Amino acid sequence: MDLASISAGNKGAYSDLASYMLMSESTVAELDGRLPESARGIGTLQFRPNLVVQGSRPYEEDTWDWIRVGDTAIFRNIKPCVR
Repeated sequence: MDLASISAGNKGAYSDLASYMLMSESTVAELDGRLPESARGIGTLQFRPNLVVQGSRPYEEDTWDWIRVGDTAIFRNIKPCVR
């Protein structure tokens, strides 16, 4: 796949929403650590992500322009998800 051939206008099926939601376990753990003790215990499933990443720094996924999953799946990071 030639990434240079993908036009800047590609946005997915819903132009106002992301087609997928990716987040890292480290981001959720960092967020959980900032909550009051009584509110702790959140997990990735509460944000309903399609893809969960392990092994990255907290919030690092917010800086990625492209995400490769395996040998063939490549996702473009268009904008942050409001979830």
